[in-house]
Amino acid sequence: IIKTKKHVIIVGAGVAGLISAQQLLKFGYKVTIIEARNRVGGRVNSDSISGADFGATIMTNSFGNPIHVLCKQNNIDIQYIRDHVGPLFFENGEIVPDDLDAEAEKIFNKLLNKASENKVEGNEYVSLGKNLFEEYEDYLAKIGDLKKKEELKQLLYWHAANLEYGIGSDLEPVSMMHWDQDDKYETGGPHFYVRRGVASVINVLYDSIKNYSNNLNIKFNSVVNYIKYSNDGVKVRVVKSKSTFQNPKNSGITASQYAQVDQHHPKPDDDSLEMTCDATIVTVPLGCYKNKDIKFDPPLKPDKQRAIQNLGFGLLNKVILLFNERFWTRESHMDYFGIVNKNLIHRGKSYMTWDLSESLGKPCLMVLFTGKYAVALESKNHQQVIAETMATIRLIFGKNSPDPINAFVTNWRNDPYSTGSYSFIGTGGSGKDYDIMSRSEAFRLFFAGEATCRQYPATVFGAAMSGYREAGAIDDVVEIVQNYVTKNVASEDGSYQPMDDDMIIPDSPTKKYTKKKTVQKKKKATKRKREKQDKSLKQKAPKKKKKTIKKEVTPTPEPISNPPTFQHQNVVKSPYSSYRQPVHDPFRTQHLQPLPQFHMMPTPEMDQEHLPAINLGAPQHPVHPQPFDSQKVDATNEYKSQKSMDKTVKLLVSAPETNHPYRFDFSVPLQPQNRKEYPSTFYKHIQ
Repeated sequence: IIKTKKHVIIVGAGVAGLISAQQLLKFGYKVTIIEARNRVGGRVNSDSISGADFGATIMTNSFGNPIHVLCKQNNIDIQYIRDHVGPLFFENGEIVPDDLDAEAEKIFNKLLNKASENKVEGNEYVSLGKNLFEEYEDYLAKIGDLKKKEELKQLLYWHAANLEYGIGSDLEPVSMMHWDQDDKYETGGPHFYVRRGVASVINVLYDSIKNYSNNLNIKFNSVVNYIKYSNDGVKVRVVKSKSTFQNPKNSGITASQYAQVDQHHPKPDDDSLEMTCDATIVTVPLGCYKNKDIKFDPPLKPDKQRAIQNLGFGLLNKVILLFNERFWTRESHMDYFGIVNKNLIHRGKSYMTWDLSESLGKPCLMVLFTGKYAVALESKNHQQVIAETMATIRLIFGKNSPDPINAFVTNWRNDPYSTGSYSFIGTGGSGKDYDIMSRSEAFRLFFAGEATCRQYPATVFGAAMSGYREAGAIDDVVEIVQNYVTKNVASEDGSYQPMDDDMIIPDSPTKKYTKKKTVQKKKKATKRKREKQDKSLKQKAPKKKKKTIKKEVTPTPEPISNPPTFQHQNVVKSPYSSYRQPVHDPFRTQHLQPLPQFHMMPTPEMDQEHLPAINLGAPQHPVHPQPFDSQKVDATNEYKSQKSMDKTVKLLVSAPETNHPYRFDFSVPLQPQNRKEYPSTFYKHIQ
């Protein structure tokens, strides 16, 4: 089996699709990318003139973020977001006093902790929004001053809108127990913008894969509506994209002027086209699974279907306003400011505005809409939305504020190829649903995208990591099969025959080693022959009289009244102990008594010696946000001593034309007893 003869189809040309394609092409595979739109990027889309981002904008956690690495490797300018907190304004234009602002924020954090503190079994279906707003009402009922009560109420609901921005949804359908399950995986580092738009990173990835023209085929304006998979391969049905939907809507220019359109890849010639491949990576947004845009044959497993139902797909919309002058500056270096709405239901209307002037190099405001109003916005005419947004801005900065020279209104929910913005955990769901979404089917059908990354969901960070993960998983499966074949020879008809009598090649990586039938029959026949010989010898031998031996009775020891107890000395309790797993060694501890668990704080020495090194070129800061996983360390050391099937996987993260290849470099044990779970558990320890 030669890698260049292996064909992988990638559904979707977003961040996850492009990164997985880049890695597979470097590994030597033939890759076909099928994209429904006429551009690359997916939910990353930027105005080619101004650089304003219509989709993903803020890159979170610069430490260890592959997008941060790609920007550094390719000299793409970035701007770190400052810690300075922008001011809040009431709808009448009055600025919220600092003391009232600080008091409201303190109360909100207190009530949020109280609303989500009862995280016990049985509360999986409790709504975060329901609990939080009940806490609001209980607290506000105790305030006698009506004016302060009303101001605090508006401010508390503004903070709720800000929480909806972080989660990506109205708070009512959000899980109270698991809405913040990914907080413990944060890598740290400041958030940042990509100057001139995140699409500049997409263009770098796109240009890098176009260098592999011999092994690459890209089909734009093509929709996948049927995938049939089995142990023998994958069949994909592709149809023409008939949608003329535009996202965002704008005034003054056509969509082709600001989207990354590739006119060299038209729609498929036929209305329907069937393609076959060895493996497929599906990178479509979660909303496409929910709408059942792709029919899978056989259907996805029940646990994956439940995961699709448990996870929610939220919505965030924007209005981008471009001006000739920066008239809104009341203080220097103000990255954003907030607007407090009186209408509590529409608390997400223009709730926050980001000043992108410094990032883009020209006067620009990005106005955010969250929660219920983000949905209501898409039913309105885009000219009406722009007029309402400017009316709100003029209440704050004056009636003489100029009209924008250009404006864009996003509508991600009505976009048929995304149907939303990013995922969240709904009531009844948990972080495990993200893990289930990432599991492969029959080692032929693989899944990537932000909704498959438990550690960094709803981020470009997570989408990128999932692309690296699935590319490595496919390559590892192929290498396993290739190792089988290299130990065998090809016959005249092209099939492979075993070189020895002990092993045969399994039909797929999911099957375990089996003994050859002829060898088994010979062993059974030899065993029966020896048993007959032993039986005949026993019959010929003279019988001996049995001697009776008296058994000595030993007295039973008296029980100890005060047995000694084992004392734990100098045990340091780790803050990560709540989610650390007990050590398990499948080779030695099965006959031993379980030992007490020690919890250790991770130290720099431990990280360098034991933890998998994930060096993506981020600044060398002493950050240790992850727990020390002793289970992986002990198991890996024991597996290495077996010298049976150790496997080292290296995923290149470097862009082309660079002399500094950043790697995920770690050893992963692969044993027959856990082969069935491979590769769904393959990358669980990358956090």
